[in-house]
Amino acid sequence: MPYRQWLGMSGFAAAGGTIFYLLQLPLPWLLGAACFAFLWKWISKREVQAPALFKPAAFILLGTYFALYLHVDTVLETAPVLPVYLPLSMFMLVMSLFLGFVLSSRFGLHQKTSMLGLVPGAPSAVLMLSEKHGGRTASIMLLHSIRRLLVLASLPLLILLFAQEGTASDSADLLRQEAPGASYWWYLLPGLALSTGLLHKSLLLPAAPVTMGLLILFGINPAPYPEIVLASAQLLLGMYIGSTLKRAELSSIGKHAFSFSVFAAAFIAFSVLAGLLLATLTPLDPLSGIMSMTPGGLLETGFAASEAGGNPVTVMMLQLIRFLLVFYTLPLLLGWYFRSTD
Repeated sequence: MPYRQWLGMSGFAAAGGTIFYLLQLPLPWLLGAACFAFLWKWISKREVQAPALFKPAAFILLGTYFALYLHVDTVLETAPVLPVYLPLSMFMLVMSLFLGFVLSSRFGLHQKTSMLGLVPGAPSAVLMLSEKHGGRTASIMLLHSIRRLLVLASLPLLILLFAQEGTASDSADLLRQEAPGASYWWYLLPGLALSTGLLHKSLLLPAAPVTMGLLILFGINPAPYPEIVLASAQLLLGMYIGSTLKRAELSSIGKHAFSFSVFAAAFIAFSVLAGLLLATLTPLDPLSGIMSMTPGGLLETGFAASEAGGNPVTVMMLQLIRFLLVFYTLPLLLGWYFRSTD
């Protein structure tokens, strides 16, 4: 039965999160769940996909948590970053396409597959372009999963290198301190807001985070976010990420998986350098700059920033802006290139 299989994967992933937590590794529930979910699929030789509700549930729970960081000052701090962030993001988009072109030229990977596989985020735009221009959609989604896992694996090292000593968890610790008049009853309002999803499914994901953000902006102080809910959200997201890699598809690209991983790791390294440049030219701290430029993983990078003393709201806002930039400019860039070469 499928539900027994994913329950088995869930238990294995939870054990992985517990082990990573006991080892005091960064992002234990997220990273441990992702690694052990993938290991479970590989060892059991079963192609089990995490239930579709895992991703939206993680988005709602983590989005509500990130909304607790929302303050007017935080929103205003994002505006001066945009004149530097937008050109850098555009440059990184062009670089991803160039690296994909080199990968296909030197290692024989299908050109449209390799170029679209390295694009930083915006999977919906990538899917549309793949279907339109004859890309190998399954392989492209697999390459995106590999890159996302590489990003996730790099987060602990980035946190250790760039978290400021003594302030690494200050922002998270502040949220764990109960303010005068704080109450858990305020969490009922974001919960009730989920009912707007009955009106239209597009309202379901943003309803709770937006409601919590409005409460914070109006000066309302909810009680500290429950640790068990936060850990559960990370487990859901980790299991979803770990289950996206499929053995059959991984075998289908064979020897190209290693070469793509090397190019994806190089692109992540370039993104780190771009993030440091962003932090140098703007008021952002180095960790927030790096998380803002990291290729993909909006929830993962936002949570890493929150746990390591960065600015998760700014990171997620910039990641969302880059998503829109990629979504609207990628079809123009690749449409022109593919038409000129076909």
